[in-house]
Amino acid sequence: MGIVLIGLEKIGSLIDRCAIYEKLYLNSDLFSPDHLSSHHSEEISSVALEGSLVKLYTAIFRFLVQAKHICSRTTTGEIPC
Repeated sequence: MGIVLIGLEKIGSLIDRCAIYEKLYLNSDLFSPDHLSSHHSEEISSVALEGSLVKLYTAIFRFLVQAKHICSRTTTGEIPC
């Protein structure tokens, strides 16, 4: 159970970090028509970052599902999460 709690703590930190990346790099004017025509490499980088964040959020969600499954199982004398 301890490893699950450590994982949950790490996930909280990851989600905070991802939110910062989203605000810094994805919520700008990078996708405006004027910007796209002159900054093609930044567009590609932004799309790559967005794809990486989606993959990371997917992995986080899978971990949370597994953590819930582990915490919902209880055996005699075991304290649930």
